[in-house]
Amino acid sequence: MKPFRIVYLYYWGIFYWVIVACETALGRREQITVFGVDYPTRDGTCIRDFIHVSDLATAHVRALEYLESNNESLTLNCGYGTGYSVREVLTALQQLMGKPLNIRTGQRRPGDAAELVADSTRLRTLLKWVPQYNDLPQIISDAVEWEKDAKVKVQSPLPGQPDIQVQLPVDRSASTETPPDFSYHPLSGL
Repeated sequence: MKPFRIVYLYYWGIFYWVIVACETALGRREQITVFGVDYPTRDGTCIRDFIHVSDLATAHVRALEYLESNNESLTLNCGYGTGYSVREVLTALQQLMGKPLNIRTGQRRPGDAAELVADSTRLRTLLKWVPQYNDLPQIISDAVEWEKDAKVKVQSPLPGQPDIQVQLPVDRSASTETPPDFSYHPLSGL
């Protein structure tokens, strides 16, 4: 089965780390910052349960099918149950691209946990979810391929406001464009 392609939603001020890494690899950003290299992990960087978008989408479809069968709503963790460090992701990305990235080291961000890995046992059991893309090189490769053709759809944070299509500047980190003003909305006073 071929991985899904999705519409890229960009919310102003939200940081999608893998996307930023891919943008850096593709020359859309000058550098990427690794926030903290002194965590009590195997290489000092945070460990996360990075998941392929296709496996995440399949889990959501399974959840919707479950709900459509008149089952009660429930909360399930979605992930592979194993984590990759930030440094491991960057190494895989550099190997894929065949070139080094401009990686900057920054201070830890307040609230960042050293390791976040999902226990998806209940999801796998109850919804019969079987991940198909639990492979870091494939996760990174598919993210880069998608990002090569990405156009940004800025989604309004307010109901009823139109979404905005935005052409990516070559280097988003140096963009002088300001985010769209979503401050006015008929219900904003509520």
